[in-house]
Amino acid sequence: MYVKVDEEKGFQIQDDLLFLDLKNYDTIYDYIIKVNKYRALLKDCGNPMKDDRLIHHILKRLRSKYANFVSSFNTHKLTIGSSYLKPSFDAFVDMLIVEQSHLMDFGLLKSSKIKTLVASDDHKSSQGGKSNKKKK
Repeated sequence: MYVKVDEEKGFQIQDDLLFLDLKNYDTIYDYIIKVNKYRALLKDCGNPMKDDRLIHHILKRLRSKYANFVSSFNTHKLTIGSSYLKPSFDAFVDMLIVEQSHLMDFGLLKSSKIKTLVASDDHKSSQGGKSNKKKK
């Protein structure tokens, strides 16, 4: 059975994907989860986005703290030349998450979720580890 592609829907999904703002997400992982939802929708519409286009788009949107990552990624591409093999989107995401982890380890990047968790743990320890919930 032939399924007709709803082009308008596909265009709207692609626009939504391309207008996702990294600033609205605590971590790269949170952002990638949303990106993957849109990728799946695009694939379902018969209009999948190529990995290299999406990688290029994400590289352009990364904050300045990722400048070394972007520079290394692009330098590697240029150094290898014609024998350069483009990474899959999943491989790129793995590299990006490792980079985020390094930035967090060095204290250059902080997640508000982590700050909230630390504040919550500090609050519990100041009360002797007891919860504020009353027993029924």
